Amino acid sequence: MDSFDKAFTMILAGWLAYEIFVTVKLCSLWSKEKDKAFTLNLLHIVYILIMSAAMTVSFILGHVPTVTFVLFIIGTVMSIPSLLGVFTPEKMILGNPRSNWGIKAKDISFEYTQGKVIKETLVLHVKGDDRPTKYNIGIMNPKLVTMLNDNYNKHGYSNPLLKEDK
Repeated sequence: MDSFDKAFTMILAGWLAYEIFVTVKLCSLWSKEKDKAFTLNLLHIVYILIMSAAMTVSFILGHVPTVTFVLFIIGTVMSIPSLLGVFTPEKMILGNPRSNWGIKAKDISFEYTQGKVIKETLVLHVKGDDRPTKYNIGIMNPKLVTMLNDNYNKHGYSNPLLKEDK
């Protein structure tokens, strides 16, 4: 292993330690919630698959040491929980320590949009953030639709899927 491989392996080890911390924290937060619904963005899965395929090809061709490859694969698997959006009646739990692990329901508005490639997309607008967050896997879960309608309605938001067409 040359110095670049050692440095890259150390960076991956740090990333893996962070992902283990986040995964443990998220699992403890999820276990405390009785009512929850999970969502995910399809692009996150595609990104993970592309990066894993690229790393696997590099490993097979002998460009990446075994330790580095194993750390990357474990880190990638451990990062999946942090990509999930978990809705509860009071908040949305996120794998982001900077946001205090979640966003209160009163700070979130949402809408469902239709796309060309992906038919239904749940678009979240967080108060104070100009960039919307999009989810498209698990958004038609009856539990999530009901939760969004029942619980976010009290904060002045409504679910467009449940409105009657006029």
